[in-house]
Amino acid sequence: MSVVSIRNIGSSYVRVAELTCRWAKLQSKVTEYLDAGVLAVCVVDPKEEFVIVYTPDAAPRQVGRDETLKLSSVLPGFSVKVREFFE
Repeated sequence: MSVVSIRNIGSSYVRVAELTCRWAKLQSKVTEYLDAGVLAVCVVDPKEEFVIVYTPDAAPRQVGRDETLKLSSVLPGFSVKVREFFE
């Protein structure tokens, strides 16, 4: 799998996938992290400019370019405009 970067933020992981990354492989890694006890996994899609947030207790949610990504249950006070990832 090709990955631009991976950041460990306590109980969260943020992964930025290259355009060549296969979603099936990425989904497998998300499951691996959640099974290991990570509370939130954020997958950033640089081509489509959105973030998908995975948590163990909810369905994945997509956060678009013009929205704000918040991870308050994992990182209280964390908030960032998704567009900032792509500027």
